[in-house]
Amino acid sequence: MKKEIMDMIDEEMDRQTQKWGAYDKESPLEWCPILIEEVGEVAKEIHDMWFLGAENTDEYIAELVQVAAVAIRMIEDAEE
Repeated sequence: MKKEIMDMIDEEMDRQTQKWGAYDKESPLEWCPILIEEVGEVAKEIHDMWFLGAENTDEYIAELVQVAAVAIRMIEDAEE
């Protein structure tokens, strides 16, 4: 299961790079809005599941993977 999750995150990172290009931000201030936007999408999916009775967790998981992909990019950028 862990490898499958990491593979999903890696695929998402590749997808984001293809869509947006290189992720070389100059400061955490540039990363923070991206991460917050992704976390907001997770919150929306939680809302839909909890209050609207949505039973499909695929979108919830997809949004969590996006959060993880951005967080990893932030770590990579901070280490450079």
